[in-house]
Amino acid sequence: MVRIDIPPTYPPGCKVVVCGEAGGEEEERQRQGFVGKAGRIMDKILMVGGIPREHVGVTNVVKRTPDGGYDSEHFKTTFYTRTKVGRRTVVAPTDELRSYYEYLGDELRSVRPNVVVAAGQEALKALCGIEGISNYRGS
Repeated sequence: MVRIDIPPTYPPGCKVVVCGEAGGEEEERQRQGFVGKAGRIMDKILMVGGIPREHVGVTNVVKRTPDGGYDSEHFKTTFYTRTKVGRRTVVAPTDELRSYYEYLGDELRSVRPNVVVAAGQEALKALCGIEGISNYRGS
């Protein structure tokens, strides 16, 4: 069972979903995704594109904030393990993060949007299994 402190929001019939990494301080306080700094940026992008915010679903890969803080470093230390194998360090998602991946997949299969926007590296990894978001901007 995954912990859901910041639930996704899917308006009825939404065809566009924006998926982020995890909620920040404001999202945690309001228990709603994309209401902080990232939400303000998303609102501007949607406005320029002529897409009403109320027609867009929002979710995050992880439905809670990372332990100890809200930034990507805390995300990495909370949801990834590091194991030394010889001279290499193997980085792998925790069982909890894999559970969130499954939950996200179930959400999206249920909502059936036409477009899912990966808002960040972790979202791209969860949605597509690939890294290097700068290589995929606009695709």
